[in-house]
Amino acid sequence: MKLGDKHFLNYEWIPIIVSRIPTGVHLFEIGTGNGNITEPIAKIAQNVRTFEIDNKLYKIAIERLSQYQNVQIYNADALSNVPFVNEVVFSDLPFSQSRHFIDWIAENYINDIYVVVQKEFYNKMTAETGTRKYGAVSVIVQFLFDVKKIIDIPASAYTPPPAVSAVYLSIKRIKKCTFSKNEIILIRNFMSNKTSKSRIDGKRVFQLKPEEVIREVGIRSC
Repeated sequence: MKLGDKHFLNYEWIPIIVSRIPTGVHLFEIGTGNGNITEPIAKIAQNVRTFEIDNKLYKIAIERLSQYQNVQIYNADALSNVPFVNEVVFSDLPFSQSRHFIDWIAENYINDIYVVVQKEFYNKMTAETGTRKYGAVSVIVQFLFDVKKIIDIPASAYTPPPAVSAVYLSIKRIKKCTFSKNEIILIRNFMSNKTSKSRIDGKRVFQLKPEEVIREVGIRSC
């Protein structure tokens, strides 16, 4: 992950975020940060595996979370690891990592996700077929997952405040399959020229539903 791209959620927002995570779960956290969200999660989760790539933040979190026996902290990139089958994924990850995150959940069989993303990126994830924002991210997310917005998060909820607002999401897998890296590249390349004609009823690429895109690019694993 890109370092120096971390904005910390203000304390009044943390209970709102944590309250939506089911109690008693095994949790895989992407980005421990300084542990300000991990700590209340540790109080409701059965077990937490949390990853922080920034060595300075990792050391702060280690000290802060030392009293929690159910927390394992790793100084590593979470997106280079894979959750256990029964783990719920949580992240307030840097906005710059959003597309990488979507590829990661598409490539790995992850069922239950709670994540904060930039509002503009959320709009791409949920864009309707035939609209300007509809693209590869829309296809991948809508084919594999059900996405529900939990709450809007203003830029003022962070320190330092980013230039954009965010959205807290619940993402549930609806397909019992994953995409390979090569399949994701196929989708992305296909959707890169949205106005070209497909072989399906002469439709333009951006007019194809996610299921039609997957069929058009020849993905058979799903």
